[in-house]
Amino acid sequence: MGRLIRAVRAGAIAASLLLSPAGLAQSWPAKPIRVVLPFPPGGGGIDVMARLIGQKVTETYGQPVIVENRSGASGAIAGEFVARSAPDGYTFFFTTPGIIVNSIFMGGKLPYDALKDFTPVTAVVEPVTCMVVSATLPVNSVRELVELAKKNPDKLFYASNGIASFFHLVGELFNQTAGISMVHVPYKGAPPVVQDLLTGRIHMAMNSISSMSPQLRAGKLKVLSVLEGSRFRGMSDVPTLGETYAGFEKPASWWAFLGPAGLPAPIATRWQGEVAKVVHAPDFQKSLEQEGLTPIANTPEQFASMYRAGFDVYARAYKTAGIKPE
Repeated sequence: MGRLIRAVRAGAIAASLLLSPAGLAQSWPAKPIRVVLPFPPGGGGIDVMARLIGQKVTETYGQPVIVENRSGASGAIAGEFVARSAPDGYTFFFTTPGIIVNSIFMGGKLPYDALKDFTPVTAVVEPVTCMVVSATLPVNSVRELVELAKKNPDKLFYASNGIASFFHLVGELFNQTAGISMVHVPYKGAPPVVQDLLTGRIHMAMNSISSMSPQLRAGKLKVLSVLEGSRFRGMSDVPTLGETYAGFEKPASWWAFLGPAGLPAPIATRWQGEVAKVVHAPDFQKSLEQEGLTPIANTPEQFASMYRAGFDVYARAYKTAGIKPE
């Protein structure tokens, strides 16, 4: 009888360990993992990045990592899908600070709370962002663009990835800093922005270098400035926007993984660890620099602090830029 009781107890302990967060992390993943993007297929460097990471992690785990593009509503469609998914480590959101921007902008109208309904997992990279114009536009510097805009108020158009998106915010901050009134045109993702830049339907866009790199290499677009606080090593001859306008400061940006609220910490840590291995591999590092990306791959705790701090930064930036719902 004593042996039977001890065996039952041992089985109960083993079962409890398997059902604990640590035990679940050890058995995870046992099925395909889904990575959800709020952009259309081919939506610039972030789409490529998600697929490259997915491929590498698939090789490690032996379980497929499936990238799903759920574009629309400035990220709200993808965000709601992830927020309502089970926090079991089989659904991740690979996104940009747009969910923070939209959360502030929409004022509770979104079907999720960006602060409460997600688990920060890791900020993968910081994209180097830039101001670009068509190669046919007769300007070669930010000053020349501003002069052209002042001579043609409300006749020059700049693009963003959607109303209240990160680059809408940055564009309005630029308008205010330079004292001009370029008209905002929202798009769904980077590809249509690039297409309309090339045809001249819009005149300027701010976006990641990685999203524009093929056209930049082909000489079809011109970079007038980078938006970060210091020059990008891969384009050391291109000035920062702050060098032209000392009052301009771009809010921090990142491409990051989030999980649904309640994602077990051991699973978040395991996913972050695999992503960090990919990002810090020597061959991957070289590719990142070529694409204008700076590696981060911070821990869930570090990213949680970065993520929450962003809410205050964007709230102040919205107020400064004067962006209102349309």
